[in-house]
Amino acid sequence: MKKGIASLAVLLLLTVSVISGCGQKLKQENENLKKQVEAVTGEKASAESKVGELTAKVDELTKANTELTTKVDELTKANEELKKKGGKKKK
Repeated sequence: MKKGIASLAVLLLLTVSVISGCGQKLKQENENLKKQVEAVTGEKASAESKVGELTAKVDELTKANTELTTKVDELTKANEELKKKGGKKKK
């Protein structure tokens, strides 16, 4: 009977130590995961800010491109008109 009680006590002691060890590991892993989440959240905010800046730049460049294309079309049309007037004078 004494051996049974002693075995049970040892088994209980081992079980408690394993459980408490796992608890510490889980707490440490949880802390590590919290730090990773904070880092990723910061990176996400930075990336969103960069996307906003780049989107504004794309809009600005698209507008400039449209204006330049319009100007090229106007100049091409004016050039063609000048060529027609110049061609009439030669004849």
